[in-house]
Amino acid sequence: MPAHAEASPNLSSTSSSDLRARASEEHEDLQRTLEAIAIEYKHIVAEMLTATPVSSPIKHKLQLSATRLSLDGSVYSDSEFFDAPEDAILVLRDNDGEPEDILVVSDDEHDSDSDGEAAGDDDEEYRFNGYGGDDYEMQKVKQATSRASAGSGLGGVGSVRGVSTSTADLNALGVGSTEITPKASPTSPTAAGRDLWPLPVAARVARRATVPVNKTVPPSLIQSLRKNVGKDLSTIAMPVIANEPLSLLQRYAEMLEYSRMLDTAAQRTVETGEQLAYVTAFAIAGLSNMRCKERSIRKPFNPMLNETFELVREDLGFRYVAEKISHRPLMVATYADSEHWTYSYSPQPSQKFWGKSAEIVMDGPVNITVTHGGQEVRYWYTLPTTFLRNVIAGEKYVEPSGQFVVHSSSGHRAVVEFKSKSMFSATRSEDVVAKLFGVDGELGFWLQGKWTASLAIMPQNTPVWTAGDILPDPALHYGFSNFAATLNEITPIEDGQLPPTDSRLRPDQRELELVNIDDAEELKKKVEEIQREKRRKGTLPEGMHSLWFRKVDDKVWVPRDGPHNYWECRRRRDWAECPALW
Repeated sequence: MPAHAEASPNLSSTSSSDLRARASEEHEDLQRTLEAIAIEYKHIVAEMLTATPVSSPIKHKLQLSATRLSLDGSVYSDSEFFDAPEDAILVLRDNDGEPEDILVVSDDEHDSDSDGEAAGDDDEEYRFNGYGGDDYEMQKVKQATSRASAGSGLGGVGSVRGVSTSTADLNALGVGSTEITPKASPTSPTAAGRDLWPLPVAARVARRATVPVNKTVPPSLIQSLRKNVGKDLSTIAMPVIANEPLSLLQRYAEMLEYSRMLDTAAQRTVETGEQLAYVTAFAIAGLSNMRCKERSIRKPFNPMLNETFELVREDLGFRYVAEKISHRPLMVATYADSEHWTYSYSPQPSQKFWGKSAEIVMDGPVNITVTHGGQEVRYWYTLPTTFLRNVIAGEKYVEPSGQFVVHSSSGHRAVVEFKSKSMFSATRSEDVVAKLFGVDGELGFWLQGKWTASLAIMPQNTPVWTAGDILPDPALHYGFSNFAATLNEITPIEDGQLPPTDSRLRPDQRELELVNIDDAEELKKKVEEIQREKRRKGTLPEGMHSLWFRKVDDKVWVPRDGPHNYWECRRRRDWAECPALW
C-alpha cells in the first residue's frame, strides 16, 4: 500500500476496504477534473501527458486525497496554574458565551484614542493566536507601478488615502528594483514531476533586511476596560498599535523558515532514523519564531474570512499558500510544496486561561510527506501546548510545554519533551530533548538542545539546526527575525501577480508597517465596517468556507485541484472568485 494510503495508528476503526472505496471515489473525481482541464487547456494536457508519466503527480494527489487523517492532539496540563486567583482572569467571550480571546495586559499605561465604540463580531479584537519550469527574464521596473485591487470596497489599495503604492515608495522599504515576468512556458515540472510554478526562478531576488522602526507602545488593556465599563468585552476593538504588521497567515509561514531541514531529510535514509531526526528538528525549529520576548506583547492581524497569503521562496525552493477558512471557530488552511516534500497544516487554535498565564492549544495535525529515492514517507504531529506567561503583570514570554510525538508511516517515531523549569525559577525553560525510535525500539542517538537557539544529534554532538538572526534593536522592530521581516514585502515575484485578498495588500496593515498610525487606525475601522456590512446583508459565508482548499478531514484541508487551484488561477491572473475585503 502506498505511504499516503496508510492509516494513522489511531485510525484502527477505518478499514482498508473503506480507504480503497474512498480512493476509488477520489480517482473518479480526479478523472473528471482532468477531463475539465482537457476541454479548456488541450495543449497543456497533451504536453503533460506526453512528458510526464502518470505515476508521480497523479499518484501523489490520489494518495493524499485517499488518506483520511484524524490524528490525536493531546492536551497537556500544567498544575502550576490551577491555583491562580480567579479574580485575575480576563476573558473575552463570543455571542454564545464561549471564551474566545486572551487578554494580554501591557505593564505600561497607554491612553488609547479609541472611543470604545462597539466593534462587532469580525473586528480586530485583542487576540493572541500564537501559533503552509518557467524561465524568467529580468526587466526594469516601471516607476509608480499601481497595486490597486480591482473591485475593492475601498476603491482598491492604490486609491485608499494614505497608502503608499508606488514602486519608489516600496523600494524605500527594501523592495528590489527589478521585476520578474514569466515566459510563455505553461508548466514548470521538477525532477520529482511536481509542477511548482512559478518556480524555478532564474535570478535570486534581493529581499529587504529590516522593517521601519516603530517606537509606539502597545496599549494597556486595563485602560481600554476603564473606558468601556459595562460593555460586553467581546465588542471592544483594540487600537491598531496592539498589532504587529503581519497577519496570522504570515505568522504561520514562519514555520517554514527552516525548510532546508526537510531538503536535508529527503537526502537521508529512512531505515536508520536519520530522516526522522531532521523532520523532528524541523518541527522543533518551527516554534523558535516566538523566542524573542518582544513578540509576546503584540498580536498579528486577525485575517478577514478568505484573506490569503502566498510566499514563493526561489532561494529555498518552495511555494506556500494560506487562507482563513472560518471565523468561528477560527481556522486557517496552509499548504507548501517543494521538489522533495509537501507540507500541510490546518490549525484551529484555542485558548484556556489560568489567570497568570494563557494556555494555547494548536489543534490540527501537521502533515509532511518526504520523497527519498522514489519512496514517499509521511510524517505527522500535533504541535505542543504553549503558554503565554505573565499575562497580567511582569515580563511576558511564550514557551512550549509537555511533549509531542512525530509519527512516521515507516514505523519510526520521535518523542519530543520540553524540560520543565523549576518552580522557583523566574526565567523561561528552553531545553528540549527528542528521543528517536525505530521499528524495533529506541535508536542509539537523539536530539538535544534549546528550542530557541540550536539542536544537535547526540552523543556525537553533530549540529543540525541553528536559529536565524533577529533584527537589531528587537524592541523597535517587533522582535522580528530576518525571515519575518521579508514576509510583508512585495518582491518582483509578487508584483502585479497577487490576488486582491493577499495580506500584503491589506491597507491598515501596510500603514502600520509604514508607522502611519492614524491612517492605519482609520483604515482598520473601514475594513471592519465592510465585514459588518456583509454580515448585515447576509452575504458573509457562515461556517467553513474556502476558495482555494477542499476538506479531506475535519482537521485536514488540501489545495483544490484542476483549473480552480490557486496557482493555476495565478498563472492565468484569474481572481474572479476573490471577494472584496477592503
